[in-house]
Amino acid sequence: MAGSEDVYLQIKPIGIEALSATKETHTEKFCFFFLAREKVSYTVNLLVHVEMTVVSMDKVTFVDVQKEAVKTKNSLKSVAFKRL
Repeated sequence: MAGSEDVYLQIKPIGIEALSATKETHTEKFCFFFLAREKVSYTVNLLVHVEMTVVSMDKVTFVDVQKEAVKTKNSLKSVAFKRL
C-alpha cells in the first residue's frame, strides 16, 4: 500500500486465521528473594483476510485551474527605537 498512489477508503476484515500462539512465563523477584511474581507474555500471529474499497487515481481526471495572485501594497511605518 505504501508504494501505491491509490486512495484506500475502507478496509474491512472478512476472516481471521490464527497461525501460531505462544505464551511465555517467567518469575520475577526483588533482590533475588523477595516479592516473587509471575510475568506472562503472549504472542499471536494472525492471517487476516480483508475487503478493501479503493479509488484508483489512474482513472480520475483532474481539471487544472490556475488563479492569479493579487498583489497588495503594504504601507510600513518605520519606527525608531531608543535605548534607555
